Amino acid sequence: MNRNLLYQYTSTDAFVGMINGGKAIASKKESKDIEKSLLFWASSVYTMNDPSEMMYGYDKVKEMIERADEKKILTSYYNQIVITDYTEEQKKKFFMDHFFNTEKTPYVISFSHSKEVEHEKDHDEDLFMWSMYGDSGKGVRLGFDDKLTARNKNSGKMETSALPVCYDDAMIEKFCYPVLNESVKDSYTSLQKINDVEKLIWEKVSIIASIYTVYCSLIKNPKYRKENEWRVVTPSHEALADVEIRTRGGLIVPYIEMLIPIKYLKEIIVGPCCDYDLQKRNIELALKSYGIDINTIRIEKSEIPYRNM
Repeated sequence: MNRNLLYQYTSTDAFVGMINGGKAIASKKESKDIEKSLLFWASSVYTMNDPSEMMYGYDKVKEMIERADEKKILTSYYNQIVITDYTEEQKKKFFMDHFFNTEKTPYVISFSHSKEVEHEKDHDEDLFMWSMYGDSGKGVRLGFDDKLTARNKNSGKMETSALPVCYDDAMIEKFCYPVLNESVKDSYTSLQKINDVEKLIWEKVSIIASIYTVYCSLIKNPKYRKENEWRVVTPSHEALADVEIRTRGGLIVPYIEMLIPIKYLKEIIVGPCCDYDLQKRNIELALKSYGIDINTIRIEKSEIPYRNM
């Protein structure tokens, strides 16, 4: 298997929605310069299957900011806004409530990196993902280049890359801290240009909120390590008019629509519980109807022995 793919296990209904959503956008006259894409739903991080989302990574992110902020320009603001006689848990809740309000909610698209299922002995990882996210083996697994970029359907050309989720201190040190450290250092330059005191305070708020929303979204409980997750994170989304609403198992799920260019789609694996020949033929027809060269996408059947009872 290709070690450089990001997989998304999904239902055939969701996959067809991605294709039809992309086609609908491409058909609009104002979208003539947009490359052919699949339409994804980036869901609120608070609706993910881990109830400790965001809170789990809080202490790690706070420690990284304090370590990176050598001049104490950003961390001094934290000490100013938090009531000093609060307990640590009260401080955390105050801080999280202050930043993670409706307008600052991060939205995510989740993938699973291919390296976890490279060897025969790791097939149980693949089976787990099929049963949890691939419609119990009746869906598809989409394989994307891990250099993919996504952008908000309504917000121009700003692109967001996929980043690995961290499950332990070693991963945090390798993947999170170097980028966070650079972000903090870059903030010094922008803050030096601001002379207005009130504007300076709010700029610090914006910087800290962005750092927390991105990096708390990328640190998860190690119990979820099996998923080997990568995420596209859209932080601090303030255009509430762009937020759509759906339901899942009785839960209201806010989401925003994101586009991922079809050029990043490298393979489609048909679920082990499907009629492969029929499903492959229909997938090819669906892609051709969108004007996509099917020779650029590998379509195969999953080799996992799985029966949906």
